[in-house]
Amino acid sequence: MSAKNLSRPLQRQLSVSNDGWEKCARCNESDFTCSHLPRQMLNDLSCGADRHRESNASKVSFHNVFGDLDDDVTSLQDKTTDQITVIHNEGDSRRNFFSMEHVLILYATASAFLRVNLLQVFRIKECLEDGWVKLDDCEEFQREGFLRQGQINAWANDMLLIRDVLHYTFGAILAFLCCQYMNKYGLRHLLYACLLGTWLTTVLALMSFFLPGTQIYFSFLAILPAVLSGGDIVMMTLTSVEIATSSTGNRLCWRFFIYEFIVFVSELFPKLLDLYVLPTVFEVELNAAPTCLIMIAILISSTLPLKDFPAKFNEHTMIQRVRCAFGLVGLQQTLMCFTRQRECKGRRQLIMIIFMFATPSTYIGVFSSLRMYFLGQVYGWDAYMFTSVSSTAMGGCFIVGTLVMAVLTRRTRLFDLLVVFVGYACLTLSYVAIALSQFNIFAYYAALSLQLAPVIGSVYLRSHLCLLLESFEFAPVFSAICIIQRALPLLANSLLKMFVTSAMFSSCPFSIFLILAGIFIVPTFTSLYIYSVTRSRSYVAHQRHSTVNSNTP
Repeated sequence: MSAKNLSRPLQRQLSVSNDGWEKCARCNESDFTCSHLPRQMLNDLSCGADRHRESNASKVSFHNVFGDLDDDVTSLQDKTTDQITVIHNEGDSRRNFFSMEHVLILYATASAFLRVNLLQVFRIKECLEDGWVKLDDCEEFQREGFLRQGQINAWANDMLLIRDVLHYTFGAILAFLCCQYMNKYGLRHLLYACLLGTWLTTVLALMSFFLPGTQIYFSFLAILPAVLSGGDIVMMTLTSVEIATSSTGNRLCWRFFIYEFIVFVSELFPKLLDLYVLPTVFEVELNAAPTCLIMIAILISSTLPLKDFPAKFNEHTMIQRVRCAFGLVGLQQTLMCFTRQRECKGRRQLIMIIFMFATPSTYIGVFSSLRMYFLGQVYGWDAYMFTSVSSTAMGGCFIVGTLVMAVLTRRTRLFDLLVVFVGYACLTLSYVAIALSQFNIFAYYAALSLQLAPVIGSVYLRSHLCLLLESFEFAPVFSAICIIQRALPLLANSLLKMFVTSAMFSSCPFSIFLILAGIFIVPTFTSLYIYSVTRSRSYVAHQRHSTVNSNTP
């Protein structure tokens, strides 16, 4: 290293000796232990001194010495060029990500407004068809006997069944078309196309049930928002892969925090809006047959043989794109990633983590109607009061808790299965706290805080999952996670309304929450057992996580 390559303050601290190597101008030390120089520069100078001593000991010629110095300068220039190239590429990926992130925020906001329950929509539409503007007038009109009792409810429940089928079927078709569009025109054009289609569908849906002059069959367009939500499968998969492959260290944690926050808000908002718009949301007549048929078709189709997915989306075959879009990689291909014949100690843990990812959207929204009905009986809360309290408490706890988790991922080395165990344990205790909220309202606030623990832990687990997967495993694994998040709420809602009757809930409402707490004891102790079996600190996630962090500037 030469003094002329340093900054002026450092040049003043160095003096060149007779043998061509720098010394400190203050103490004239030559063994490079001076405390006046920066530590990094001392390390570089000591490395140069070691090479100089070796050259003197071997008595090389004057030409060879300067040849070595030229080689050192050349290698230093090459390293500098490589670092500049890496910084430039990171800057490009950062700019691409933030442009994609902004579009994702707009798309998530639009799709959240669209995923509103259609029960109230068709009730309002029926009233508008008969010239009644307000819902109260419509209900009064129905009670007077001018409309057949239960006619609107039967029509709305049929539309809900159609919506559940379209939610998966046509949503998966849209996901396949999005993959084709992305392969032809690129990722950014796909994002803008999804955003434009979402807002156009919003306009059509609003026209369908807010214009009194339209026909009742035109309100069928209100189902299109549920169809369009199938694009979320592609959006979530592409965003997860983009974050995992373009960032490391702190940026990986913070980008997943932003992503999880967007997904959380877009999932929570329509569910709370359902409860606000639907004062009679607790229905038990919903049939579970369409949902069960969809789940059976997924299980049968996912057992068909399929080769490994390539690392890039544009390298997928037509069959691979179809199966990825429809979520048919959820069983076989995902398990192939976990049971691959290679040395890896984290495959059993990943199976548990996958189901951990699939549950947050289920236990946030599935039992919201039960909580609102329960608090309405105990404290007389209406839908507006319940929605306001739940959204404020859960939103505040999520922001604070996720920020804390993002910091902990850099300061601690938590065991993945321990995070899963804590998440399920908090979920079990939350239902016990809801049952105890009939004695004290503060128990309900504690339950909301406990229910956010698994959601916060998913940020940590998703970042570690990326460290365990190979590049070709991102597409099948994350598409399986996204499709499970869509399918499980349908199945859970259907099973809940099949076994929980109005008479059971009216006679002993708090017992339902105790039963739910007992159900979640099974995954709690299962995760604890897996943790006790695989608690070795040679877990591959910790090794790769520490390696990535050590290389992060």
